[in-house]
Amino acid sequence: MATKTNEQLSSDVLAELIWDPAIDNSAITATANNGAITLSGATSSYNSKWEAESAASRVYGVKSVTNNIMVDPALAGARSDTDIAQDIRIALMLDLAVPDNRISVSVFEGFSTLTGDVDWYYQREAADEDARRIRGVLGVSDQVRVLQPPATATEISDSITSAFARNATLYDDNVIVTTSSNGKVTLSGSVETWSERDLAEDTAWRARGVTEVIDDIAVEFP
Repeated sequence: MATKTNEQLSSDVLAELIWDPAIDNSAITATANNGAITLSGATSSYNSKWEAESAASRVYGVKSVTNNIMVDPALAGARSDTDIAQDIRIALMLDLAVPDNRISVSVFEGFSTLTGDVDWYYQREAADEDARRIRGVLGVSDQVRVLQPPATATEISDSITSAFARNATLYDDNVIVTTSSNGKVTLSGSVETWSERDLAEDTAWRARGVTEVIDDIAVEFP
C-alpha cells in the first residue's frame, strides 16, 4: 500500500471518527505529520475522548496518536464529585471482572483516581473502563497495581513468546521480549500496524508473573 500524504491520513482519521457511533466527534479535529496524529477540540465525555484515540490508532498509516481533546464539563453535564464517585463505586461493584473491595475511588473536580491492587491486568482495565464511562468524569488516573505470584524472567519470556507464536496476527512479527526478575516486561522490535502493537502489549499482560509492561515497539509499514 502506498504511503499516505498528511492530508490523506488526517482525512482517513476524521472519517473513522465520524464512522464510530461511540464518539461525539462534532468538535474534534485531526492533523497528521508523517504518521503522527494529533487530536484536538472538545467532546462531551471522557469515554468519547478515549474512543477517539482508539479509533485514530486503528487507521492504517498511523504511527502515534497525541490526544489533546478536552472534555468540556458544559457538554458532559456538571455533576458533583460525590455523585460521580458513588456511581463509579457502584459500577465497580456490579462488574464481575473487578474484584470486590480492592479498589478505592476518589474524585476531585471531575477527575477520578483509582488505587488499590488486583491479580490481573484485565481486572485493572475493567475498572478503568467502568470509571471512564460514568457521566461527568473528565479524566481517570489509574494507579491500581497488578500483583502477581513470582515467576522467573525465563518463564515469563518463554510464556509470552509462545503466545505470540500461537497468535494469528503476531506470529510473524518482529517483537522482542525482555523480562527482569521482578516481572517487568519490555517489548521492542517492530510491527506493521498500531493495532498489532496494542495486541502485543495486551498479550504480554496475560502471562503469569507480569507486573509491568513497557511497550517500545515501533510501527513500521511495509
